[in-house]
Amino acid sequence: MDIMEEGNLMDRVRILLQRDQAYYNKYQKILLENVCPTVIGGFLDFPCVTTFVANKIVTWWEENYFLLFHSLSSLFQGSIEVDFSKEEQHISVGKSITPKEFVALIAQSSMKLLDHLHILSQEALDHADLSVLTGTIGTVTLVRNTIWIYNQQLIKTKLGVSLSQELKTFQNMSEALAERLLDLHCRLISLYILQDVDCLNWSAEHPFFEGERSSYTIQMWWLYVQGTREDLWNSMPPKIAENIFSGLLSESLTILTSRYMQAKPNKARSELIVADLSNLLLCMFKLLPAICENADEFLGCKVISNVVRDIHVKCHLLFCNFLLRGTPLSILYRNFKDGFTNATCLMKNLSNTIEPWIIFTASQSNETFPIGLKNCISLPSQLAIKYELLVLLSKAQPTWPLLLKIARTNDCYILHDILHHIIIEENETEYETNVEFCKGFLCNDDCVVFGDIQSSITYLLLFIGNKNDIQNTIIKVLEQVPEKWAIYFSYSQIWNQNRPLWIKTILSVIQPTIKYITKIISTNSQNNTSAEKLDMYFEYMKSVVSCLHDGIVLLSSLIENILPPDVIPLGNSVLIQLMTMSLYDELGSESLIAEILCRYKSHKLYEFRKNIEDHTQNLPHNLSYLQNTETNEILINQILTDKSGRSSLKVLYEYIKFKADWLQIKLGIKLKNNKNNGLLYKMFYIGDSPYDQVLSGTWVPKWILFLNMPLALTFERIQNQLSMRTEFIEDKKLTKHDLAIVNQLKSQFVPLINCTI
Repeated sequence: MDIMEEGNLMDRVRILLQRDQAYYNKYQKILLENVCPTVIGGFLDFPCVTTFVANKIVTWWEENYFLLFHSLSSLFQGSIEVDFSKEEQHISVGKSITPKEFVALIAQSSMKLLDHLHILSQEALDHADLSVLTGTIGTVTLVRNTIWIYNQQLIKTKLGVSLSQELKTFQNMSEALAERLLDLHCRLISLYILQDVDCLNWSAEHPFFEGERSSYTIQMWWLYVQGTREDLWNSMPPKIAENIFSGLLSESLTILTSRYMQAKPNKARSELIVADLSNLLLCMFKLLPAICENADEFLGCKVISNVVRDIHVKCHLLFCNFLLRGTPLSILYRNFKDGFTNATCLMKNLSNTIEPWIIFTASQSNETFPIGLKNCISLPSQLAIKYELLVLLSKAQPTWPLLLKIARTNDCYILHDILHHIIIEENETEYETNVEFCKGFLCNDDCVVFGDIQSSITYLLLFIGNKNDIQNTIIKVLEQVPEKWAIYFSYSQIWNQNRPLWIKTILSVIQPTIKYITKIISTNSQNNTSAEKLDMYFEYMKSVVSCLHDGIVLLSSLIENILPPDVIPLGNSVLIQLMTMSLYDELGSESLIAEILCRYKSHKLYEFRKNIEDHTQNLPHNLSYLQNTETNEILINQILTDKSGRSSLKVLYEYIKFKADWLQIKLGIKLKNNKNNGLLYKMFYIGDSPYDQVLSGTWVPKWILFLNMPLALTFERIQNQLSMRTEFIEDKKLTKHDLAIVNQLKSQFVPLINCTI
């Protein structure tokens, strides 16, 4: 689309919107552009996709922002394409505008854009055009966030003007469009997906599909919800996407719960309900992690979200319905032959414990949970990591505190396995990081993920690991490796540049501190290499020990404990060796001082070592960070302020995604060999398991086990659901044995009718 880059902002915006409307009228679509992955989500919930119109208007706004503040906003800082400070840009270098002019331009142009978006969104809703509606929501979100950033700067600089009204307007529109999109999906599901005359004909005289399969409605719902989640994750702002998806699950589950709780089938359709309920619960087990914050919320131990709590309640009702409708008569009799009064299922399930329906669906893969478990940490360690990983990889965007929690769970079990896999088995070439710019809007060099997983883990452990973390990862792996790694800590190998990646990472963390010493050395004569001068350099190094991160000092101390006796570091100290190696790298191999450092011996080294030992004793060796969200968020915020820290987190997250199957095998999870993720596979498989397992008999639930769990059932609910079973209605068609069971259970209903519960 041809656009006008010169002239008054309002004229440019008006012409741009006119041409965009003409383009939509002609082609019934809008021009969409991707946003840089680094920007997506976050505190302001940036969109994945926005429109060409939004990108141009925001860029033009930034020009005026630069004229007012003479610097780029945080939105464009680091951008590889936009730099208004360059003379080749069409902005006059000496030009400026007043705050009132800036606010007026933003307000007027944003209202013009808002009118245009109203037209597009209404057209999209009328025609159920999800592509246009997605682009509109992305545009509104991007503009809202831009206005928020500008408004914060105006407030901070106390210029007496504000964009609060415009911010509120776009916030309201963002919420309204998200609600309309949710309503659109709910209407599509309720009117077209969950309606099937044959499947819902409970009074039919013949089994559905000759009893060979369950209903179409649950299977089509399963397929539609999977596809919707994928579309939302790839096109919407992550928080909005999760809110829409959670609302979609909750609303559709309400319809299904009401339907199956009231269904009163003939004998021919009685098995259909049981099959549908089992499939539905298994589907929910796979879908729910996507909207949970952590494994505790997924398992029902500590639910924060009201929507997730409602879903757990509905799934619990469906599970109880499944038990009462599907349990064989002989097992029902055995469980209730002494009456309902003392039945375990009438007991209230303990608060803040794993939900019974979760225990039921997990048993399909032969996983067992102790009843009454209070939290995920109380699970067997590998199982706890599995469910945390399940939640992490299901989310629309990385949850960094959860990633940190997973990394440090069970004495850094995953980090140890990854390092063992790479260092000992030497399989690092299996994963490559992204080395190209994404070329999306607001792209900056943060989207280029440089580095390797070995360096990333080492870096993270240095900054967030305590003594136990480092001991259970790097040190534990080194103890299992042939001792060739130790030669790099011999004083005769200071010059050796062929070092393992984890050592290079340690040196890269030390170098910012060492560079101050190299500046002092560079200002002195390189020919002055007297012992006194070298002693002075080591005095400088001794003075910066306290500036090093505690993780480096701890790691150095732990490495010293496992060095073989024939490897002697400089000054008998690994930390002195590492600092000298870093100093050597900074000075360059041609430096005379650098060469002499490799052979330096003096009493100053022993004083230096004593200083390090004293410093090490004062470190919090036994500090154990709590495994809670608040603590992890504090640590994550510290890491995200550093570019290397951000890159290390991204590399670890992408590696876990890439090696998810391998990690699950390491956690003792058996995976199926079927790697087909096509449409038919998604339709006929729930995770790795085939559809209709209960109906086909490949999975037989442990009815006795689940009936003897605290389910908070009532006499009325048991009587109501049992009375809608075919056997309790068509008792004339029963065998003598089954008829006796039904009569025995019915006899217990009578005194319950008038009782007060």
